[in-house]
Amino acid sequence: VSQSRYEPTLNIPFIIIPYGYVSRAPERVDRFTSQIDIAPTVFDELEIPKPVSFQGISLMESASRNFCYSQLGDEAALYDLRNTGSLYKFIINTRTGANRTFNLSLDRNETEDLSGNLPSKLIAEWRNHLQTTLHLPISAK
Repeated sequence: VSQSRYEPTLNIPFIIIPYGYVSRAPERVDRFTSQIDIAPTVFDELEIPKPVSFQGISLMESASRNFCYSQLGDEAALYDLRNTGSLYKFIINTRTGANRTFNLSLDRNETEDLSGNLPSKLIAEWRNHLQTTLHLPISAK
């Protein structure tokens, strides 16, 4: 299996199967989640206090986030969760500065790069947010 930053290879199920007790976890979570949410969810399920260093959000909480991130090699991705009608994914190559943007609400397979059709101010915001949040050295394009 090749490493890929694209959605068809990133979506994985997370299933909690309780043995000998009744789980507090919801049957289904319809909001955007990330792998960083697994540890806080397990800690909540086991009723263990979460370390303050955890960045994820337990699936048992109703809290949400504005952005979510991923990184694989030289590519970092930002998911913009602020607009419920359009889930944008911004990917940047930290070595070259080249970027791609997809509207996952309309294009789950990431076939149409929208970077040239979006406001440059929004692209700059995403780029800056990735750089400052993940402390990434991003080359200028």
